[in-house]
Amino acid sequence: MQAIGSELGAVARNGVSAEELAAGKAQFKASVLFNDTKSGLLQFIGTQALFRGNVQTPAEVAKAIDSISASDVAAAAKRVFSSRPTVVAVGDVSGLPTVEQIQKLIQ
Repeated sequence: MQAIGSELGAVARNGVSAEELAAGKAQFKASVLFNDTKSGLLQFIGTQALFRGNVQTPAEVAKAIDSISASDVAAAAKRVFSSRPTVVAVGDVSGLPTVEQIQKLIQ
């Protein structure tokens, strides 16, 4: 948990490198665009229709992903990690850090 929180906090504070951004974009495009099953295609279309109100072509999605900048990632991380985290756990939680400890890690 400490390693994850520390890494998330570093992204919020320092952003991402050009290499990390390029790798993230490639992985995101692959996961979004290379769903060659019927259920994957239906999920692609349904998610866009539900959350955007319209459906973009794969080329439009790829262009949107390519337009994401390192500063966009940093701004999103800062926005997400500026509020108090919500923690949900199942099972033995005796070793789980407190919300305050997690918040310190990501800030």
